[in-house]
Amino acid sequence: MNKELKIEAVMHPFPHTVGADQSLQIARDLMSEHEVRHLPVQKAGKLIGVISDRDINFALAVDKTEAEDEHVEDAFTEEPYVVEPTEPVYRVARRMAADHIGCALVAKGESLVGIFTTVDACRTLADQLSGE
Repeated sequence: MNKELKIEAVMHPFPHTVGADQSLQIARDLMSEHEVRHLPVQKAGKLIGVISDRDINFALAVDKTEAEDEHVEDAFTEEPYVVEPTEPVYRVARRMAADHIGCALVAKGESLVGIFTTVDACRTLADQLSGE
């Protein structure tokens, strides 16, 4: 296996994002439309967190409200796991597994450039093991 494989080689570039002030319904619709389970959250163009489909479902179950009535800023995870594009994949995957993290946001300085999820990790592992 390639121990020097960098996250930039296997991440999804330019991920879809959602604004902190948008409704959970908008976030849910974006996830459905783009077939993703995580969305980086931005406020005034700055990355402030990540929201998952699980975060949305939990917030709606606890508050017993409709997705149109709740906002992303009420349900997202602050201080997401953020890595540089040149971070080795094995380090990112090891941290994700150890800390039960669903995704790593990839940023170059302050700019979001990609996302690496557990699905991407499984795909990368399969490719590495099969020699592809």
